[in-house]
Amino acid sequence: MRTRKDRDDTGAIAVIFAILAVTLCMIAGLVVDLGLARDTRRQSQNTADASALAAANVLYPPSDTCTLANPGGGYTAPCFGDAITAAKTYAATNQQVTEADWSACTDPAAYWHPAGFTPCISFTDATLSASQPVQPTEVRVLTPTKAVGTGFGSLAGISQIDVRAVARAGVLSSTNNNCALCFLGDIDAGNADFTVSGAGIQVNGDLEIGASAYWTADSIGASGSVTGSHFSPAVDNTPAFTDPLAGLTLPTLTGTKFPAVAGCNTTINPGVYGSISLGNNHTCTLNPGKYVITGRWLLGNKSLLQGSGVTLYFTCGTVATPKVCAAGDTGGGWLDGKNGTVAITSGAAGFTDYVIIYDRLNPQGAIGLQGNGGTSITGAVYAPKARLDFNGNSCFGFSGGPIVVLGVTKANGTKSCVNVVNGQDLTASTEPGDVALDQ
Repeated sequence: MRTRKDRDDTGAIAVIFAILAVTLCMIAGLVVDLGLARDTRRQSQNTADASALAAANVLYPPSDTCTLANPGGGYTAPCFGDAITAAKTYAATNQQVTEADWSACTDPAAYWHPAGFTPCISFTDATLSASQPVQPTEVRVLTPTKAVGTGFGSLAGISQIDVRAVARAGVLSSTNNNCALCFLGDIDAGNADFTVSGAGIQVNGDLEIGASAYWTADSIGASGSVTGSHFSPAVDNTPAFTDPLAGLTLPTLTGTKFPAVAGCNTTINPGVYGSISLGNNHTCTLNPGKYVITGRWLLGNKSLLQGSGVTLYFTCGTVATPKVCAAGDTGGGWLDGKNGTVAITSGAAGFTDYVIIYDRLNPQGAIGLQGNGGTSITGAVYAPKARLDFNGNSCFGFSGGPIVVLGVTKANGTKSCVNVVNGQDLTASTEPGDVALDQ
């Protein structure tokens, strides 16, 4: 016969068993939910790693030319647009991350990212700052949040587990070359003399000079072969380098439009211009400011183009609709000094150090002189796709600088020259090396 005490114990055990059963089921469910979250977390980490490496790999293509336009324009490395696209492509392939996911993504620890683009793909250099890097060497990718729904976890008040991952890929460190006269390509300079006082010359490629040519600077470097003997000091073999002004924001295309200027034997004001042809013995004076130029500025014999506090920006399009140059464009503005004299000094607002700027893809690849033409140009010159084109007795005279151009057109005259006084060195960083995850 069962006693009351036996019946009481049996009831207690049943209650305890029921509680333990529910608890064990909840624990088992949570184990399943956490396992799924862990697998998703591992997938997110793989996605972040692959995306960061992919982005870093395309920042500096061997050609230094981007496939996609960079945010803000231009196709010169570092290739931010290509890097962002590569990261997103890998994320879409590995974890089906959509453009909407990136749009909603936030990263409180982001480095610099282009305006209008996700902060979850960001760039920096060795400083690890949030300022725009001239030569980024780090790419940070934070994957958008993936919500892993729970089954049994909801019984404990946990309806989902948010999962994301971060990775940083570094481009191996580079070294620096200094140059006030920076050539971004090969040089075959003929018999012209090159002199830079107080600064250096760097050639990003082969360097060849004629038997009558003399090169003098504080330092001379070339990343390729060297032909010629009159170098002082001797040419150093230096690594290939990137465009030191690749991060320069180019001038805007705004200004009063001047559709026709005949001869320019007068004083003109800043604005947007097409072609101008100075007649022989004409003097064209530029008032201070920014000049957007979409055509050829041609100087006649003994003509003079002069001005102080100016910046000349040579780009594409027309006076009515000037535009940033794109791959495949024809036309474009350029300076053709011929047998005249160019005497201009930098100083336009926002570009006080720059006197001549060519758009990065300007197809008119020359800054020209000829015969007895000469220049007295004070300030920086940036024309990454143009060559200094001169011969005969013509001579480019620069003060300060720096001067960043693609190269020179072979000078045949024995008295042609390029002289830079009071040279201002730029730091031309060498091409970054291999990439690797560093975080």
